[in-house]
Amino acid sequence: MPTQSRARTPASWANPSKEGKPDYQETVHKADVSDRIVLNTNEAVIRLGLLMTPVPSPYPHYKVPLPSGNVYQVVDLATGVDTPYTIPVGYTFSILSYWWAFKQPVTGYMYLDTFILSSLQDEAFEPHYERDVLEDYLATDPTGLAAHTLGYTCTNEGTRDMEGYFMFVGKLREVGTPPFPDLKEVRCVHCGHMHKVDRKLGKVECPKCAGETTYMPIIFGRELI
Repeated sequence: MPTQSRARTPASWANPSKEGKPDYQETVHKADVSDRIVLNTNEAVIRLGLLMTPVPSPYPHYKVPLPSGNVYQVVDLATGVDTPYTIPVGYTFSILSYWWAFKQPVTGYMYLDTFILSSLQDEAFEPHYERDVLEDYLATDPTGLAAHTLGYTCTNEGTRDMEGYFMFVGKLREVGTPPFPDLKEVRCVHCGHMHKVDRKLGKVECPKCAGETTYMPIIFGRELI
């Protein structure tokens, strides 16, 4: 089920006892919002994103700021590997939400099996957030008869190195066989070393450089019970 959002307008935003503009200095209540993602037994959350900053980070989607005119692939947060992300045989994938904010103008392309699905052209300093997207990009293969690839690229259209953030969250849904592998191959964010670990692990020490990377676990709903 998708996340649900219900917003309320607090009465304290407009104090009828005072003249002139509404009194915004009183306590403003946060919207009544539930950000909880509910998983069915055959579903797992997948996150693909970018974190572009000059400050080093232990998170696998970290990259240095993107030079002008250059392109980054979005990263799978479960493994630290650049997209395209492979949706295995027997699985489907739907997007729940996405958001981004960049310090330079950007062009982005989302693609499935090398074909462009959508694009964005965004100015600098224009944060964007959208939830309850529920875009099922595998509607033409609802039983997962074939493997598919899903990717996203970001191009810096500005004149300076680009800092910023991009993320989209989706559900991987098991609709057939074979079962999902117990191991995942991860990339160390510090030295780039590739090695295999349990897919449920988050924080992992690299056997080569001893640096720690904090990956997103791959856990299906039935494994949370």
